[in-house]
Order: sequence, then C-alpha cells, then structure tokens
Amino acid sequence: MKLLNRAKVPGTLLVLGMGLLLCSGTPGGRVAFAQTAAQHEAKSGPIDEYDRVTQLWYYQRFATSGWERGMEIYYMKCRKCHNDYAINSAKPGDPAVGPTLRGLFDRPRLLNGAPVSEETVRALIRAGGRGKPAFYPSVLSDKDLDDLVAYLKGHCCWDEMNPPPNPRYRVQ
Repeated sequence: MKLLNRAKVPGTLLVLGMGLLLCSGTPGGRVAFAQTAAQHEAKSGPIDEYDRVTQLWYYQRFATSGWERGMEIYYMKCRKCHNDYAINSAKPGDPAVGPTLRGLFDRPRLLNGAPVSEETVRALIRAGGRGKPAFYPSVLSDKDLDDLVAYLKGHCCWDEMNPPPNPRYRVQ
C-alpha cells in the first residue's frame, strides 16, 4: 500500500511539536543561561587546577586573566577564520575568512574604515561585520573581551610554521 505525502504531514507536525515541547523546558520553569567564570567562582569557589573541563569552558587552561587567557580565547573563537591557512586557501570574496590579526594595532584603520584603537576593536568584535559573527556579552563577557584585546594588542599572533612551545609541557 502506497502512502500519500499528505498523510505524512500530520505525523511530521506532531513530532516537531513534541520536540519543541521537550526542548522548551518545564512550564513555568526558569530559563538556564551559561555562567561566567566569576559567577561559577562565587557559587563553587575557585576553579580546580586539575578540572580541565571547567578550565576549558571558562577559557582558563593557561591563565585566569590577562593576555595569556586572551590567547586561549583567540584560539577558541577567532583563529578559525583569522589564520594564514584559511586566508591562503580562500576563494576571492569569501566572507567566511577574515584578515590576519598579526600586527592589528600597527595598522592605521580597520576594514570597516574606523581607526584602530581598543574601543573600535571591541566594538567590531561585539557588533560583527560583513561575514564576521557578533560576539555578544552572552558569548564573550567584558572580562573575556579585555583579555582578548590585550592579546591582540601586544602578543598576537605567532607564525603558524613555528608555533610557540606548549605551556603545559614541562621538560625535565
């Protein structure tokens, strides 16, 4: 017996509706949002040095603040589009590839025409641009943004053919 496509529509709608109900949480319940590192530390205390998952979640595998933490945020959020390999292999006009951020604060202007300063770089990261995603405060907190800008300003970015030593590897 052959089923018509019209017979599949109510079943599909039922499955989608049940999925939405299950994903929406409990009726009258509170919506859960991701915690910042400060909120986590206020509730649970400082992050354990051996808890790699929590360190990864809050970008604290290498440092708890400063440019070292900004380096980790850069590699977790920015490097996928702003690396030499992506730039060299991109097709002309590909909006999914950004320019290299090496020497960003030595340039006179950003691609959007604004002069390069900490404020304009922060604003561009927050607002996004042509092909660049916006990183709202729910994704990168102000502390995350400060650490990222500190890394971009003074330490970004190493040569991809000569990476720096792994800070977790200790030669004895």
